[in-house]
Amino acid sequence: MFNKLLAAYEEADSAREKVIIGSREIIKLSKKVITAVHNDEEKEAEKFAASMEKKLAALGKQNAKSANGTYNVAVQEYVEAMLLVHYAKKKEVLPFDMFEVSAGDYLAGLCDFVGELQRRAVLQLTKGDTKSIDDIYEAVKLVYTGLLDFSFRGDVRRKFDSVKYIMLKLEDLRLEHASSSR
Repeated sequence: MFNKLLAAYEEADSAREKVIIGSREIIKLSKKVITAVHNDEEKEAEKFAASMEKKLAALGKQNAKSANGTYNVAVQEYVEAMLLVHYAKKKEVLPFDMFEVSAGDYLAGLCDFVGELQRRAVLQLTKGDTKSIDDIYEAVKLVYTGLLDFSFRGDVRRKFDSVKYIMLKLEDLRLEHASSSR
C-alpha cells in the first residue's frame, strides 16, 4: 500500500529539489546580469541573460510553479534583470506582455527594477552623465503612475511603496544637480 505512495512522494521531492537548485542558479545569474549592466559590460550582461533564460525555460518544463516560493523569487529576479538589460539598451520599460510570467511576478520584478534604476542614476551621475537622471526619473514616474490604480497587498505592496520613495529620492537628486550646475 505504501510503496506507490513512497515512490510518488520521493519523485515529487526530487523534482522540488531540482527546482530549488535551478531557481537559485537563476537568482545568481540575475545578480550577474545586473552587475554587468551597472558596470557597462553589455556583452557580459547579454551572455548571463541568455543563460538565465535557458535555465528558466528548463524549470518551466518541470512544472516548477507548484514547487515553492523559490521559483517565484527566481522569476521575479529574471524580470528585474531583463527589464534592466532592455532599459540600458533602449531607455524603455518592457511591458508585461513581453514576458511569459504571472502578473504578480512581473509586478514584483518591475518594482525591484525601479530600485536598480535608482542605483543606475547614481552611477551614471558619478560618471558625469547628467542626462540619465532625467531619463531614469521619467521611467520611474511612468511605473509609479501606471501602478496607482492597483490594490496591492503583502510583499508587492511594500515593493510598490518603495517605488514612490525612489521617485522622491530621484526628484531630490535632480534638484541637487540642477542647483549645483548653476
